[in-house]
Amino acid sequence: MRNVLLRRIITSFITLALTGFAAATLLRVAPGFDVDARELDSRASAETQQQIRAERAGESDILAFYGRYLRGALQGDLGQSRTYEVPVAGLIGERLPVTLRLIGLGLTGAWTFALALALASVVWPAVGTGLNLLTAGMLAIPAGLVALLILLSQGPVALGLALALFPRLFSYARGLFQQNADAGFALAARTRGLASARFLGRYVIWPAGPSLLAILGLSVNGAFGGAILLETICDLPGVGQLALQAALARDLPLLVGMTLFVGALTVSTNALAELSAQFILRTRSGH
Repeated sequence: MRNVLLRRIITSFITLALTGFAAATLLRVAPGFDVDARELDSRASAETQQQIRAERAGESDILAFYGRYLRGALQGDLGQSRTYEVPVAGLIGERLPVTLRLIGLGLTGAWTFALALALASVVWPAVGTGLNLLTAGMLAIPAGLVALLILLSQGPVALGLALALFPRLFSYARGLFQQNADAGFALAARTRGLASARFLGRYVIWPAGPSLLAILGLSVNGAFGGAILLETICDLPGVGQLALQAALARDLPLLVGMTLFVGALTVSTNALAELSAQFILRTRSGH
């Protein structure tokens, strides 16, 4: 288990470093990167103009810039945003509670309904047919349209995120539960008259634990993507909206800092889900 944990930590650090470098490189080669709106301000003094050009010159060599940035990031310094002229870490800290609340509520709602309805479809197969048609229809609705409807109806934004995540989570959980319920040893237990609650808990839900933990990590990734869209359309001052603003403003320090921060949260969640799944499997096998 210790070797697995060490390998996971090393892999996570490498993934984060490469992700940040990819974001910095893509933004550096994007059209309009060398244009800074501050230089067009007629009120800016010659000294200010020189300082802006010096900042740009320091970002021209992406390898040198990223090397300096990573050294600062390891010390807790994510640089200073050119757009907001404040430290990136402070910006993220101010907006993070909004995004965490949105993602937390959205994931909780999506998983609660997905698992409950997936179990209902196993117990009552006729219900499963109707739910499959419902989720297929929900998958066909663009996420942007869901966000717009939430905005127009002034409904809770977390509901929009839950609706976007629910169909895929339900389909995965239903397939997993049904596969467990149809297994030979599960059918044998059912024919022996095992109570429904014990049957569902022991033969349907418990064996699905590791797989559900794995998909939980992936659902966090999807929730971050959905949060960017929802925060932008519904004008929520969260991390997702900040990431989009950083990309549009060609704010390299802010975008790289956002990429590393969101990547760290995502990698940590995935690693925790994976290690938890392996722990459950080891517990079952007695090792």
